[in-house]
This record gives sequence, C-alpha cells and structure tokens, in this order.
Amino acid sequence: MPVDKKTKDQNDIIQHLPEELIGNILSRIPAEMLHKSVRFVCKRWAYIICNPHFVEEHFRQAKSGLLLESISSVGRSNFLELRDGLIQLTEIRHDHQLRVVGSCDGVALLIDLVNFSTLYVANPVTKEVAMLPSLEVPMFPLHCSNLIVRVPSTGVYKVVHACFCSRKCHWLVFTVGTDNAWRMFNCQQTFNSKDVDMDKFPVPVGQMIYWTGFDFQVDGITYFLGMEMNDETTHKVPFPKTSREPHAYLRMGDYLASFSTTSADMKFEICVLKDWRRGEWARVYQVHMDIDREPFPCPFVYFPVIWLNNEEVLVFEGLTMDSHFYFFCDVKSGETRFMNLGSSDCFAVYLHTNTLLSWETPK
Repeated sequence: MPVDKKTKDQNDIIQHLPEELIGNILSRIPAEMLHKSVRFVCKRWAYIICNPHFVEEHFRQAKSGLLLESISSVGRSNFLELRDGLIQLTEIRHDHQLRVVGSCDGVALLIDLVNFSTLYVANPVTKEVAMLPSLEVPMFPLHCSNLIVRVPSTGVYKVVHACFCSRKCHWLVFTVGTDNAWRMFNCQQTFNSKDVDMDKFPVPVGQMIYWTGFDFQVDGITYFLGMEMNDETTHKVPFPKTSREPHAYLRMGDYLASFSTTSADMKFEICVLKDWRRGEWARVYQVHMDIDREPFPCPFVYFPVIWLNNEEVLVFEGLTMDSHFYFFCDVKSGETRFMNLGSSDCFAVYLHTNTLLSWETPK
C-alpha cells in the first residue's frame, strides 16, 4: 500500500527525534505493551527498549499493584491495580504446578507444588523463567518462608529461604544469575519454637528484610530480626513503642511501617522505622478511614495489605464468610474505591510492578 506524503513526513519527523525524547515517551507506556508490540515497530525503538538504562527508568516510573495468588485454585493469579482512578483486574496464567510465593521489582518467585524443594524466578511480562538449584532442607519443617529481594545498590536479585525445624532455624540464600548453589546464611541469634512465628510474612524494604515474627529479648527489650542483604548480615531491631501492639507491618516507600488499631474502629496509628541501625521509630500520623459500611457484607474483618501510588493509597483486604474484597483508601482525600472479587477464596497478596527487568539486566 502506498504511503501518502503526510504520513511519510510524520514518520520522518519521528525518526529524527532525539533518542532521549523517544525514550522519555516510551517510558510512559505499560511494560506489557512495550514487550508485545512497541518494540517491533522499528529497530531503533527496539534498541531503546532493550537498553538497561531505559529498563531502569521505565521501572522507576511504573506504578505498582497487587499480585493476588489464589490459595485453593492452582495456577490462578490476578493483578489488581489502580489505573486512571479505576480499579483494574487482570488475570495471569502460569504453570498449574507452580504457585507464586513472592515478588520484587517485576520478578516473581514461584514454588513447585509437586517438589517443594524447587523454586523458580519469572517475569510475568517477558515470560522469562529460570529454575533455581534444588533446596537441601529438612523434610516437613514446622514453618518455612521464601521471598525474593533486589539489592538497590547492585540491582541483583537474591532469594532467601528460611525454615524452622527441631527448634533450629535454617537460612539459605541464592543470588540469581550468579550463584550455582544455595549458601548458608550466618545467623547468630537463637530462637525458641514459641518465639518464632513464620506465618507473619517477612517484609522486604530496599536492602533490608524484616522478620517481625522472629522476636526475642535482650536486656529486657524486645527485638525482631532484620537482615541486611547487601553484605548478608543480621541485626536486631526494636519493636515500636505504641499505645497498642502493632498487628501489621508493611513497606511504606523506603521505610518499614507498623499499624496499630482496635477492631472497633478504622483508626490506625502508623509509625515508620526511620533508622534501623539506631532502632528509631517515628509516628507518621493517625489515619481514620471513614468507610461507608453499606456496600460491605457484615460482619467483616479488614486489615491493611499494601501501600500504592507513592504511599498515598492504602489498600485494605476484607473478608466475610462468603466474600473477598479490597478497598483502596486515599489517605489525603479520604476517597475510597471498592472491588468485590465475588469469591470466598483466599489469596496471598504481594506488591508487584509490571516491568521489563531481568536478573540478567546489568545496572
């Protein structure tokens, strides 16, 4: 088909735009669209999109959402995000033998449901997948936990496996794309079975992992375990001094945030760990979520699960006997958006960002 002069002139203008300007425009396009179609427009665009510097810049501009992994329906995941003021739900398909157990900066961690000693890393956008070496851990541990982190200073992904068996904690670390085998993590702290609660999911924040379920006392002060993943060392972090015992811990930007409340209201006292080395906590503010109970089936329980949109939107998960829902609360405007999944199925919730990042991407 012949190209008219106007179209040809427009194409010539685009081709002569500076590479920085084209990259700036492309960085605003969702990762799925970049990977599926935009990179095939021309060689120049493909070169820009594959450039590690562009991939990092695109990641910094991308907005995060909730990766929901069904507990009962194997192979079923959903990505829940707030886009243009509306809640959007996208289904994600993966191998029926695998289950998502973590996510960090666009790379998900999955476990083999047939062989629990086998883990995978995968990017849901690019479909890049890699199997990790088999874990050598005690059979049938009392508790176990897996997570993936990305060290900000180097850009490398590390997977951490922890299990508790026979009153002993076993810690293993694997650097994706570098290591050939798992390494033992040196943890000098001693825990008793009554002290360890691995059902409290660890919270990764930057280069730190906070295990709030690993509490212990030193000189009368109660601490939980913190792991610095850059040099792979452990540290004791004091719990915040609040009027009520925190019942949830979340990542809040570059900080760990604690949430204290009572079941009778929607008032939350939020504190952040300003300096983990000194153990300094600061109360940020009190949030009162004035939520109209009308659309929600009663009775229901609720708890905060994730911060979104530069810590302006706090996402709550709500449960009833026969329903599962999420509501997004803007802490500045007080506006609340609600989505009912219409299912009593339980979901594991992970903060996730759709990106083009890879464990092979140099920084």
